[in-house]
This record gives sequence, C-alpha cells and structure tokens, in this order.
Amino acid sequence: MVSGDDPSVEMAMAQKLMAMVMVNELDFLVVTGDYFESFAYQDFFLSLDELDIDIPEELLLYSESSENPEVLPYGIDLGSSPLLKELGLIQNHGLTLGVVINTIRPENVIAIINLLLYG
Repeated sequence: MVSGDDPSVEMAMAQKLMAMVMVNELDFLVVTGDYFESFAYQDFFLSLDELDIDIPEELLLYSESSENPEVLPYGIDLGSSPLLKELGLIQNHGLTLGVVINTIRPENVIAIINLLLYG
C-alpha cells in the first residue's frame, strides 16, 4: 500500500481504504501481489466472472476467499499493459487490478480495464 516500514502509516492507509470502499468511492484497486492475495482472501474483490468483459486467460490471477473456497479470478495482471509501460509505471514488482466487490460503476471499471489492457 505504502512504502516504508512504519506500521502506523500502513494501518492508517488500510483504515482510509476501507472507509472509501464502504462509501462507494472506489471501484477498483491496483496493488502489488502480496496485497492482492490479502485483499482477495478478505472478500475485498469481485470475481471477474461477474463482469461482462473478456479478459485473456493468461492475465487472470486466481485466489480463494474466506467466504468462498472455490478458486476464482479476482485479479488482472497489468504487467503487459501498454499504457502503464508507456507511462513508465511497470517496475520490478507486478501490479494487479482488482475490482472492489461493491462497485456501483461496473461500466466504468470495464472501460478502465479495456484502456489498461488494449490502449
């Protein structure tokens, strides 16, 4: 979430993130791998099967959640995103997009995914 080793900053950011999700201010998150696994397991992300979009299988990241032991696609690997490469945002750590489970703007999420994956 944030760089550095200060646990109080990490906790504050996590609390702010949860508050933003609860009031529907966020529709998706772009996170690194460890955070993706944690958020997916905590039922933070919507299964991508629930969106009306075709995502290449090789870009899907799967996880189980605490509520559903079935392994489902909850993330999209953004490592090959032409837009993120052009902006210089692809670094040594992988970036994953996850759709927030209570999104109220799925059409916007689909547009963002298409922009990130296809330019």
